[in-house]
Amino acid sequence: MDKDLEYEISGLKAFMEEKLLVECRFFAYPFGHGRSFNGMTVDKVKRSGYEGAFTNLIGESHRGDDIFLLKRTRVSENNKMWRFRAKLLGCYDWIDNVKMVARGLKSERT
Repeated sequence: MDKDLEYEISGLKAFMEEKLLVECRFFAYPFGHGRSFNGMTVDKVKRSGYEGAFTNLIGESHRGDDIFLLKRTRVSENNKMWRFRAKLLGCYDWIDNVKMVARGLKSERT
């Protein structure tokens, strides 16, 4: 698994840079949620020469946040204008906290 992880992070960076002829400066964690990365993954991304990394954790990123755990809010062409505005205002930022609590409660039941 460790070699697979190394290839997916470092090897694919080199492959994309060679094929696209541009520097690949940022990494996006596959799936991007809290279960798709951990301290070891973040450390490998840092050591692979990336300048930062994106998660799919909902919310805003602020100055001083870990640049290898950047949050973002999904926006799609299907969003109505009111939903787009709500996302820009941070009205969806609480959703990941609720999801984490729900996952914790679910795992306690099993």
